[in-house]
Amino acid sequence: VEVGNGMILETIGLTAGNALLDALYGSADFRHVKPLLEQGRLRLDSTLVATALDGLVQAGVITLTEKMALLALTVEPDPVSAYDVAIALEGK
Repeated sequence: VEVGNGMILETIGLTAGNALLDALYGSADFRHVKPLLEQGRLRLDSTLVATALDGLVQAGVITLTEKMALLALTVEPDPVSAYDVAIALEGK
C-alpha cells in the first residue's frame, strides 16, 4: 500500500497528520521520505516504515492508535466473498 500526505491526513486526522508530517519534513533523517510522500508512493507495508513509526510513537509525535490506523491500511480484505462463504456453509 502506497500513501501520500493526503491519505495520512485522512487516516489519522488533521491534527495528528500535521504533527506527523511536520516531524517527517522537519528532520534530515527523513529527507528521502519527503518525495515519496509528495508522490503518494510511501509504502506502509515496509518494515522500515513500521520501525520509523514506532520511533515516532515513542517520541510522542503520534499515538499507538494512530500508528495502528496507518498500518491497518496495509491489511488486504479476505479474497473470499460472502457468497462463497454462504455456498461453503450450505455444502454445495
